[in-house]
Amino acid sequence: MIINVIKQIVKHIQAKISPVSYLRGCGVNVGERCKIYSLHPGALGSEPYLVTIGNDVIITAGVRIITHDGSTFLFRKSKPKIDVMGPVHIGDNTFIGMNSVIMPGVSIGKNCVVGAMSLVTRPIPDNSVVAGNPAKFITTTADFEQKLSMKSSGTGELSYEEKKSILLKMEERTDEVGRVWKVRKH
Repeated sequence: MIINVIKQIVKHIQAKISPVSYLRGCGVNVGERCKIYSLHPGALGSEPYLVTIGNDVIITAGVRIITHDGSTFLFRKSKPKIDVMGPVHIGDNTFIGMNSVIMPGVSIGKNCVVGAMSLVTRPIPDNSVVAGNPAKFITTTADFEQKLSMKSSGTGELSYEEKKSILLKMEERTDEVGRVWKVRKH
């Protein structure tokens, strides 16, 4: 009992300190230069070895990747061997927003953005931005990049203190739906 508790604590610590190493240790095929934030044990379900993550992928806090259909447990009395599994593939240079859920059997293409709190139930083609529950196509990544550029504060490579100093002095601009952004002058 105490050994299992210690093992769980060690897993939590490893997942926080080095999430990519933790995932590789669980059997996930993780590419190079990936950034995985606030990962916790179990975030990739009970079959993490069915998950493939490409190069330069960012997975934000609270993301869940599911590789099985747990509803099969309802039928185990009549069909003890029933089990439904599906691998999940995430392509290179893809961003998965906070608290999103990726369902079994889904492939997400290269150069994609999955908006926060999305439920991805179907394959996502390359160069797509999707969001919602269920996730639906919003725009291409090229068009999305253009929109982001128009709202950019230009502070992406600054230190925390430099960014804070500039943002607090920067003008604000309201977009077409009433959100306010800190933007640099164009």
